[in-house]
Amino acid sequence: SDNAVFIRKGTDESIAKFNADGAVELYYDNSKKFETNTNGNQVTGQLVIPDGGNNTGNNNVTFGSDNDCHVYHNGTDFFIVNTTGNLDLRAKAGEKSILAAPDGAVELYEDNTKRFETTTAGVEVTGKLTFANDGLANGSIDLGADADLNLYHDNSDAYFDNNTGDFYIRNAGSNPNQIYIQGKGGE
Repeated sequence: SDNAVFIRKGTDESIAKFNADGAVELYYDNSKKFETNTNGNQVTGQLVIPDGGNNTGNNNVTFGSDNDCHVYHNGTDFFIVNTTGNLDLRAKAGEKSILAAPDGAVELYEDNTKRFETTTAGVEVTGKLTFANDGLANGSIDLGADADLNLYHDNSDAYFDNNTGDFYIRNAGSNPNQIYIQGKGGE
């Protein structure tokens, strides 16, 4: 037909509409839920994709010309799997929030400035590192396999506690200088 083709229940309830050289529309109880357009498709309401067990084509949404990115839920966990390049999550256009590189670093950004990055040696922090007092651990920095060395502040005083073995403070460079402990500013 050169005109639109309708599928209706009776004369007043649309089920589907096929426009010549235009959109295809699908209805549920006379309410349009799916429509094709020049940009692709538009869904009104929820698009439900049942749980899928893998990212190879079963019950997932894929993106990219070679289906390089998969989004799915396996019944327990939610996955975003990118098989080429970085996974770049942005809170707004042009501003990085989280970047995950394949076989590499995970980077966290604040206002488009990298603040935290995993490395092969551990992590690297750019800027201030704050340990807030959570009421339990006093916002402590705990070092050692059993948290044997603690640095913390209890909202009144600061503590540097060694809980096992000897405690060394040393200047171990090849040309060591003095070590100063200053009890009061200016002294």
